Amino acid sequence: MGRPATSASNLRRRQLCPGSERMEFALPDDQSEQSKEGILLHDFDAHPEYDRTVLPANQRDLLDRNFNLKQTISERLHHLIGIHPITQMTEKTLNNGVISGTPDLVVIYPTETGAAWVNDSKFGYKIVERAELNLQLRVYAVLTYDWQEKKVERIFTSITQPRLPYEERITLAEYGREHIEESREQIHEILEEAAKEDAPLHAGEEQCRYCKAKLICPEYNKTLTVPVLALKPQQDLSKTAREAYLEKRLSELDDTQLEQILVALSFANMLRSPATDEARKRIANGQLENYFFTKPKTERVIMDVQRAISLLTLAKVQTRDELMAMSSIPLGQVEEAYRKRTNCTWKEAREKVDKVLANVIETKDEKPSVKRK
Repeated sequence: MGRPATSASNLRRRQLCPGSERMEFALPDDQSEQSKEGILLHDFDAHPEYDRTVLPANQRDLLDRNFNLKQTISERLHHLIGIHPITQMTEKTLNNGVISGTPDLVVIYPTETGAAWVNDSKFGYKIVERAELNLQLRVYAVLTYDWQEKKVERIFTSITQPRLPYEERITLAEYGREHIEESREQIHEILEEAAKEDAPLHAGEEQCRYCKAKLICPEYNKTLTVPVLALKPQQDLSKTAREAYLEKRLSELDDTQLEQILVALSFANMLRSPATDEARKRIANGQLENYFFTKPKTERVIMDVQRAISLLTLAKVQTRDELMAMSSIPLGQVEEAYRKRTNCTWKEAREKVDKVLANVIETKDEKPSVKRK
């Protein structure tokens, strides 16, 4: 059975595009490879007793990293609240009759006035809003407050994102009772707007990214109608000549046309994977005659680097020094290992590694990103 049309996880989409509730109604859940991996990681994260040897090394690392992030938050809250929790629940769906949600972790502290902690783990690559701004976490705070018979005075919400840079992996917020009531009012307003028969559709990168209805949404398709073909060279050009041509043509666009191009690019990035999956299905069914399957690629990954170096050295494929010269050291993992061993902060770990490796680290400044206001 599918989830309700609107829940904590997609309320932000309803806020940005009220009509998305109408468009998504009764559509099946997304089954992309990324969503399948997310479901798998959340399941293993909630059940540490599962045998993780069946998972590849990178997924085991993500789960270990996320566990450490939650431990860090738990230690902070223990220091702040001054007492250990009495209840810890995972994968519990909460429903207050208005909206439902399934937090990854709910922790209850037996203080006189009551305290609780709700955590949401994000295993994807996309950066989500910080805990104090995150609407999904706001719903979880309200649901946790309503679920408890004894209404707690303080509810802490947190987000862990193990794929992000170290200083961005944890965000933490606190809700008092007045904040809970303000959040409840905001939730009601969003739900009421989304329930209207004529609720408007508003296309945008954030709300359309995971929307199940984007391929059939008229507003989404209208947004993709941009003057891209006008930029296509009229003849085959070398790479240098093509870049020069595009640079000239882009400089001739007005602001509105360039903005359309930027919007199209943001949509194209999130559309690539589901559109390609759909194309594979159609080609397999004998449709989409202008496309064909290429030969599948096989990726080779060394799972035990130390043993691989030893074997290559013994076989005289290359010397150890030559192999080390072509290897790279993941600075993030070095910093995390040092932080865990010394119990220092992420900032202190980074400063320590930067100082030790000052003579061999090269910094590169990237071009600034372009973001829509």
